[in-house]
Amino acid sequence: MRFLEFRDCDIDYSNFRFLRLLHFTLLNSVAKETDFTGADLTDAVLNGTDFERANFAQANLTNADFRRARNYLIDFRTSNLKKAKFSMPEAMRLLQSLDIEVEY
Repeated sequence: MRFLEFRDCDIDYSNFRFLRLLHFTLLNSVAKETDFTGADLTDAVLNGTDFERANFAQANLTNADFRRARNYLIDFRTSNLKKAKFSMPEAMRLLQSLDIEVEY
């Protein structure tokens, strides 16, 4: 059962700070500048969503599904990404928090 579900929605500038959003669903949507700071997104399904300038600081993303999501920036040093799912090439964005250069 999904707690909260959005499909094909625009939730730009929303605030989910420190909320417990287990089994949250956000499919094929737009979540620009949305704040997920400290949110518990365990088992969230976030497929196909645009997360441009969204904030996932200190979020629990255990088993979250980001496949086909884009423009996310997640610092894996402050957020829990255990068993989270990502797809290429966007998964390379996880390296941005390391301030390194990756050559293709």
